[in-house]
Amino acid sequence: MYSERWSPGLRQGDVCGEFPFPLLKGKEVWGYSGYSGASGSLPVQVQLPTPARLLVVLSHDCEFNERKRTHFVVARIESISAKTSEEELAAMQFANDYSAAVAAEARIPLDTYYLDPVPGAFEVPMRVNFACLASLPMETAADVLSVKRAELLHEERVKFRRKAGVFFGRDADDIPDEEKQPPPPREDET
Repeated sequence: MYSERWSPGLRQGDVCGEFPFPLLKGKEVWGYSGYSGASGSLPVQVQLPTPARLLVVLSHDCEFNERKRTHFVVARIESISAKTSEEELAAMQFANDYSAAVAAEARIPLDTYYLDPVPGAFEVPMRVNFACLASLPMETAADVLSVKRAELLHEERVKFRRKAGVFFGRDADDIPDEEKQPPPPREDET
């Protein structure tokens, strides 16, 4: 799953050691403005806890070209339940190859990418959670690179990219027109 030789910069799918990862948990400190919306005043400032977490680079390699972007995206690496059976782990790992899993009519956890253990980072299989993301300033790229622990093999990176693409870009049926409603009137229109 992992390459023995690493690229000099960050690449999509790079497994990185612990790094501050902002995560809303409901206990944040919110600052409010005078502007109000449907749910009351809208926050203008939020203080987030940023516990150190394992992460994987989600942004494509070309996003790191000089001055191309101001931020890059990472996804959180999480534990897999200890109650997960060997068969379920094997199925999760097989589902990394989205095309093969679809062809086999296998159950596919779309938000998950299975990771083999990485010595010095985690000793048991883990999962990338595509639904738990953070946008980091490009200025932190060197710091994230300094905690890089593994680089995916090319074949694995292709599977990673395809599965992430399916999670973020999958086609879905639109809501039937008869279920749609007109938008509510805005306060400034009433």
